[in-house]
Amino acid sequence: MKAQEFLAKGDPKSVQVALVTGDEAYFRERVIDMIAATCDDVESVDGPSARDGAGFDLGEFLEGMRTGSLFGGTRLVRVRAADHLVKQHSESLIALISSGEMAHRLVLEGESLVAKATKAGATGAKTKATAAAGLAGAVEAASGVVIRCDPLWSTPPPWGGSAFDTELVQWICAETKRRGKVIRPVDAHLLQERAGSDLRGLVSQIEKLITFTGPSGAITAEHIEATVVSSRSTPAFDLAEAVASADTKQAFILCDALFELGVEEPNGRRNNDPQSVAILCTAAIASKVRKLLHACERLDRGASFDEAAEAAGVYRTFAARFREQTDVWMRRDRSRVLERIVALDRALKSGGGPPRVLLETFIAESLGFRVLSGGRR
Repeated sequence: MKAQEFLAKGDPKSVQVALVTGDEAYFRERVIDMIAATCDDVESVDGPSARDGAGFDLGEFLEGMRTGSLFGGTRLVRVRAADHLVKQHSESLIALISSGEMAHRLVLEGESLVAKATKAGATGAKTKATAAAGLAGAVEAASGVVIRCDPLWSTPPPWGGSAFDTELVQWICAETKRRGKVIRPVDAHLLQERAGSDLRGLVSQIEKLITFTGPSGAITAEHIEATVVSSRSTPAFDLAEAVASADTKQAFILCDALFELGVEEPNGRRNNDPQSVAILCTAAIASKVRKLLHACERLDRGASFDEAAEAAGVYRTFAARFREQTDVWMRRDRSRVLERIVALDRALKSGGGPPRVLLETFIAESLGFRVLSGGRR
């Protein structure tokens, strides 16, 4: 079951045991809070360390789960970061859950408690997947539930669709409605563009907008533009815009500034690590390039610019500049650009060379320059 489904229609009182799994921490917290609210007492423990298994006594845990509370009432035991516990002791957990002897309700929380599909021949991974599947089956057989807390898609699928109808836009609309306001999908997308895709950050912005709009029943683009400071108004995203516009001079000016001054993180700290700077810039460029390629593909099929821009998720405020950028990219060889971005990302993360040299080489090649081996630009 998806977290969104459980949060909307789930019956937390009936959950005796739950696997709450996935990369989206905001969903995991909300699901567990919903279950915990139906209990008299909550005990939270950390799972064993993945490095050495320290900090967790399995025997004590199993005995505690079978021992009733001294003062009665419903008690929930929450095991945080349970990935290593599930990986190493799934048989013991299955035996506990299947025994019918649990005196307390149980939540196991982690990022990958249920293994994803693996390639054929990966014996170790298949063993882990089989164990995880056995645990999931035991949970469901014991009046339990497996709740998947996966990140929401913030872009349209490769085969098409509108950027105003993604999972993330739908979630923003639903969260706004849950708080008594309405927001159009096109305006929800603008909020995403300005605030980013972090769910906690988006909730904070939605609540700020609700306060700002007062008695008005709707949150509009004008409200968003007046109150939400764009998290993307940073040199990294300016660099992406320069690359998209094929503005060579500006691209290298910004690149120099980024590596000399660093980038500002969400917590306000400045990060001067060359690898971190290069990876952030690569992510910003990749995001922009995907939009351009998506729009160019639509234009190749005969769509109008307005149709292509909407499919790429470009808000009307930025349409004029995006039109100029698509004009540039429609005249360029686009066949290998994504391949180059993937290669750059892989090289940065695997130590394939000095981060600044790798990024500047990519920019030069993307803008049509021939890069000589053994030297910088």
